Amino acid sequence: TELGAHWQDEDHSPKYEGEIYIPQDDIDVYVRSEEERKKLLAGVLRCEVTGKPFKITPPELAFYMRNEIPIPRMHFDQRFIERFQLRNPRRLFSRQCDNCHQEIISTFSQSRPEKVYCEECYQRAVV
Repeated sequence: TELGAHWQDEDHSPKYEGEIYIPQDDIDVYVRSEEERKKLLAGVLRCEVTGKPFKITPPELAFYMRNEIPIPRMHFDQRFIERFQLRNPRRLFSRQCDNCHQEIISTFSQSRPEKVYCEECYQRAVV
């Protein structure tokens, strides 16, 4: 390149082979039927949001069945992005303690519904 940096445009994401498989909503289907488990593990799932293909591994399936969790319909990357968006923003807000009204700094803005206490009120409430 012009600046001497090496650039790589190749796609290194995994390539999945197999038929597209749409998972059942009920995890019990996989608990009861070895045939359905085989279809799921051999098939390629397509993310409902991005269309990105992904597969379920045997340990993942065992975890979902053991904990009665439905098979995910979104790619791991999309699930990570959505979980990450649930976090508080990396910003501090000035607000008042909901108990004694002392001025404090919090990651929760005044418009959020969470109750926020100063250190002293929190210690009294918890201990």
